[in-house]
Amino acid sequence: MMVSITTADGKRIDLPVRARADRGGYVLSDPLPAGALSGKASAKLHGAWGFDSFEGPSFTLQFPGSGDWRADDSGQSLVVGRDNSVALTGPAAACVTGVTMRSGSGAQQSVPFTLRGADGINVTLPLKSARAGGVTLEVQQIGDAAPRTVALRAFSPASRIDTVTLAKGDRFATLTGQRLDEIAGVEIGDVRLSPDSVTREGDTDRLVVTAADGRLPSGTSAKIRLTDGRTLSVPITAAPPRPAATLIARSLTPKAAAGAVTLATRDEAILPDNSRLTFSVRAAEGLRLAPTDAIEVGTADGSASVMLDGGRDVRLSSPDIAVATLDPARLGPAAAGGLRYRIVRGGIKGDWSPLATLVRLPGIDAITCGADGCQMAGRDLFLIDRVAASADMAGAISVPPGFTASRLAGPQVQNGLLYVTLRDAPGWCLPWRRSHRVSLAFDFTQAERRLGFWGLVPKAVHAERSRSARP
Repeated sequence: MMVSITTADGKRIDLPVRARADRGGYVLSDPLPAGALSGKASAKLHGAWGFDSFEGPSFTLQFPGSGDWRADDSGQSLVVGRDNSVALTGPAAACVTGVTMRSGSGAQQSVPFTLRGADGINVTLPLKSARAGGVTLEVQQIGDAAPRTVALRAFSPASRIDTVTLAKGDRFATLTGQRLDEIAGVEIGDVRLSPDSVTREGDTDRLVVTAADGRLPSGTSAKIRLTDGRTLSVPITAAPPRPAATLIARSLTPKAAAGAVTLATRDEAILPDNSRLTFSVRAAEGLRLAPTDAIEVGTADGSASVMLDGGRDVRLSSPDIAVATLDPARLGPAAAGGLRYRIVRGGIKGDWSPLATLVRLPGIDAITCGADGCQMAGRDLFLIDRVAASADMAGAISVPPGFTASRLAGPQVQNGLLYVTLRDAPGWCLPWRRSHRVSLAFDFTQAERRLGFWGLVPKAVHAERSRSARP
């Protein structure tokens, strides 16, 4: 009896076989020539059975030959904390006799496997107690002197991406989910987006990714790259253009009656903490405001914000104009500096736009002047940055950090004016002064040296001035 073996390139080899009852069939009479066969081959048993010819069954043979084993998904699906099934593809799967696994520097252990077609096996890896890192598999096959290795990597649980929202016309997308700090970058079409800082809203992470080159991303899915090298593909939720509005006007309303010394900024861009701000906005072209639209106001550094609700804090003057009122106390006692606003419609938030500069005011009760200068008396004088006799702050006296006294020495008044800058608005420039600082002026005429900021003086003085101005 003979077995005829036909290789993939058509080469035929006839080898004698002999019956072996103890082996349950026929075996080769002589060993195969070394290196003569590799890969797949077809075989057929034939010979003489008595005086008749015999044509036996045909079957497929596999020989390990050359080639490597590899994971079908490059091993990106391996996650520690659970058992993982990995599909491996390689030469001569039928020749596999065993598979072992080593996680990190741990001990080698055998793992179960099953055949998957002619060129693959499925391996179950026990990673419940393993740590993230390298995993090495060794595949042992008949005819191989040494096992063939497969290098994989086990990852920590991946970021969970719940939504990727992209509004029409935006250069950024918003992601929600968990462990979003593991995202290294996002690609939408051919546009790459870089991640900003992750913010937390309840149990959900929120991450904004912005186009690095300023182009508008467009597509139906986002390719998300994780810091450990893995990639995820997540469908994009398309959103309508985000609401926008431009600032029209601002006005201030004191929350309490004026005291002996009061502030006069002469510019509604400065919002004292003892006043309310009323401002109006005009909707962007093509946008109609709804009664339920809200306006969010927050500090420029993002440390505090307040939502002005539609119908209560925000009223519509017309379908394209809204008027809102802000009490800065709602931002908290520590809020100061630049404020910004944005329109909020449902869960869609518009772009931030500058609104005003919130300043905390010192409580100045009296100012007295003598030949050697002036003194301010009051509370919270540490909120003052510098004091000067001129609008250009020449020769200004700086208030030391951590100042705690209730009296502050200042320069001599010139032309009845005294100027200060506040720590909350050190770089503000008022349009009616050539100063490059926010200047608050005090009026010190001979009759009013103890009272009044520049532009505003006590009510009694105002009344006297009004009577003297009457015809």
